[in-house]
Amino acid sequence: MHIEQLSPDQKAKWVTIALTIVLLLASFFAKSDIRFLGIKAILLIHTYFSIRCFSRLIQPMDNRQRSIDALLIILYVIILATTVSESIFFGLMTALCLLATLKYVFAQYRPEHKPLFTRKIRVDGGATIWLLVCTIASIWGFASQAVTITLLTYTGGSIYFLIIRPLYPGVRTK
Repeated sequence: MHIEQLSPDQKAKWVTIALTIVLLLASFFAKSDIRFLGIKAILLIHTYFSIRCFSRLIQPMDNRQRSIDALLIILYVIILATTVSESIFFGLMTALCLLATLKYVFAQYRPEHKPLFTRKIRVDGGATIWLLVCTIASIWGFASQAVTITLLTYTGGSIYFLIIRPLYPGVRTK
């Protein structure tokens, strides 16, 4: 079965399971700062909800979308499977968020979904800028602070975008 034949829920589940296995294996074989593991875990949570929500809304895939998805998967695996310096980690995360932003900029969707896609682009674009700042801060010697603040920001952002004002329709459990 090809991944495009899976339902959005199945696609989200299997991609997240595969990426979680990559993270668990990497964590088993290489020592990593617990803060990086927290950031990576939050990334996986948002990946699940993003795939589940937006794969329902994006019109049939074209080669540009497939290419972006392939590059996203490669970046995810590199980020989850490696223990690198903070500046390289933030550089890779910046590239991932920039590519995710471009995915939604280029996505074809029905007009009634424009506000949701606009919000997603703003959120991912904001994350891209934040991660670029963290990359620069890491290079300038503020790596530990950048990692800690990013973990706290991602945790707070997750509470906001999953519970308070959900970014992904259908997430709210109330």
